[in-house]
This record gives sequence, C-alpha cells and structure tokens, in this order.
Amino acid sequence: MNSPAASEKKPAAPVKRAAGRNLDLPEHLKAYQGVWVFLEHDRGHVHSVSWELLGEARKPADKLGSRVAVAVLGGTDEPLEQFASEAFSFGADKAYVIHDPVSLGYRNEPFTKGLTDPVNKYRSEILLLGATSMARDLAGSVATTLLTGLTADCTELNINP
Repeated sequence: MNSPAASEKKPAAPVKRAAGRNLDLPEHLKAYQGVWVFLEHDRGHVHSVSWELLGEARKPADKLGSRVAVAVLGGTDEPLEQFASEAFSFGADKAYVIHDPVSLGYRNEPFTKGLTDPVNKYRSEILLLGATSMARDLAGSVATTLLTGLTADCTELNINP
C-alpha cells in the first residue's frame, strides 16, 4: 500500500551546470592572476620537468592575459638566484626567490609554508608543480593549505577563459 507522501514524490529536476564561461568571479578571487611554476632543484641543478612546465605555462598565461612566474625555494647557500636567472631564458616574466635556512633539503612542512606564503601574498591564479616524488608530496600539502583543488599527473593543460 502506498502512502500519500510516497505517491506525491517526483523525480528531482535535472541540474543545469554552467559551462564555465561568462561567469562572474567573486570579488576576492578577481585579484588572483598569473601562472606560477615551482622550480624543483637538487644538487645544484633544476629538475628538467620544471623547465618543461615553464614552457607549458606560457600557453594558459597568454590565454588569460597574465604573466608567468617561477617560485624557487631553498637554503641560504643554494644558487637560487642563478636558477631564477635561467628561468627568464625559458620564458619566465618574474621570479620569486625564497631563501630559508630550514629549506636546505626537502622537508614537507617548511616547503609548504615557503610556497604557500608567497602564493597567498602575491595571489597566483595557477601553480604548476612537476610530477616528481617530491612535488607530488608537496602538491597535496600546498593544495590543502591553500584550500584549493589539485589535479595530479596532467598530460595536457588547457584554459577556456
């Protein structure tokens, strides 16, 4: 026997989803601009995936009408300025160099803070990290700290502004 409440139930109306175009961002998000690449380095050399990402970063930056920046973290004795200088020859428009004695050698917590602080301060819209063991470990912590999403192991990057 059907109860009156059960017989009155109707299927839910389909949800209309936005295509992601012509949407107004909340005011606090409009200040976020730029595509950043985390320059991963070890033993005095930048990891090759960082240079590859830097080349790929130009595509979404151009579509968004923004700039490409690199963020390089490390200890006080590491040649971070040299890495930043090299980044300009690979297409970077700006470099954020963060020297910190506790960032000599990778550890998740200092690197997470070292990367999220400038992202929050300068408001990067997109942050790219390579698919290395270190960056995979770091990316999850950075995304959690920034309260944002994370897409891992991308093979292609495209923007529909």
